[in-house]
Amino acid sequence: MASAEQHSALFKPLRIGSSHLSHRIALAPLTRRRAQDDHTHTVNLASEYYAQPGVYNNIPGIYTHRHIEAWKQIVDKVHEAGGIIFLQLAAVGRLVDLEDWESQGRPELFSASAIPVDEDYPVPTPLDGESIEQYIEDFATAAKAGVEIAGFDGVEIHGANGLLVDQFIQDGTNQRSDSAVANAVGADKTAIRLSPFSPFRGMGMKDPLPQFLDLLTRLKPLKLAYIHLIEPRIAGSLEVDTHDTLEPLMKHWSNTSPVVLASGYTPSSALEAAQAFQQYDIIIAFGRHFTANPGLVYRIKNTIELNQYDRSTFYSTMSPRGYIDYAFSKEWQAAPKEL
Repeated sequence: MASAEQHSALFKPLRIGSSHLSHRIALAPLTRRRAQDDHTHTVNLASEYYAQPGVYNNIPGIYTHRHIEAWKQIVDKVHEAGGIIFLQLAAVGRLVDLEDWESQGRPELFSASAIPVDEDYPVPTPLDGESIEQYIEDFATAAKAGVEIAGFDGVEIHGANGLLVDQFIQDGTNQRSDSAVANAVGADKTAIRLSPFSPFRGMGMKDPLPQFLDLLTRLKPLKLAYIHLIEPRIAGSLEVDTHDTLEPLMKHWSNTSPVVLASGYTPSSALEAAQAFQQYDIIIAFGRHFTANPGLVYRIKNTIELNQYDRSTFYSTMSPRGYIDYAFSKEWQAAPKEL
């Protein structure tokens, strides 16, 4: 049973950028493959999913008018439900789903250097200066579309899990963050996600702390809405044994803005983390448990047993199964207007 102090820490209000949160629990960005073939999000699925408290097929985009209009409908539903939603922007670089890449005619892949994920993956082409500038411009354009047209409360740059930005950050893939998005929509509506310790998909540095501490030093003056850090105990969908900790990074960030912590949290470990790190402005992001538990915040606050998620439904293309078909708790249904 969680203590009153633990509950108080996790349910303490917090401001991120220009948005106000009534608690410190967030839905993590998740790959779910529920978008249509042209990467337009499926409004009837996604609006219900989110309103509950690249070279990949069926991943939602925001680079056409149709994409933006679909997202606007989803964002409106989230706001009607009293939620706050940030748009995650990502470029995959060398990191592709090989089956999807084959089905699309093996398009050329790009990265920081000509280093493949592993022997099964194609060797990417290093991006030149002009191409890098084009990516930066594309991120800024997408950010403006997301915030100014679709109505997102902000954007999060995906700089983790071996995607393109991460490929430039880490020395294993860059052997040769920029403020453009913050300039486009405002720093208080911009965030970044990082995975300093993850060996997922060919990533990982022998000593990542100096690099990521330096990166945070460079990010501090931007006054971002938040930074999002993935716990070292998680590598993709796997849990790993490690003695690494994010605390040196949190301490270095020194409450410049809130820190979102993600990966592998349970209600009990989230409550413990909120209490242990009370000196930091933290938010705990849930992924897998949120997929199976609409009204997760209510369940945690009231110590209600969770539904078990079904991993086999995580990537069921354009299917409601495992996406919007889990039941709210009986307690929630009896008190629908409570948190």
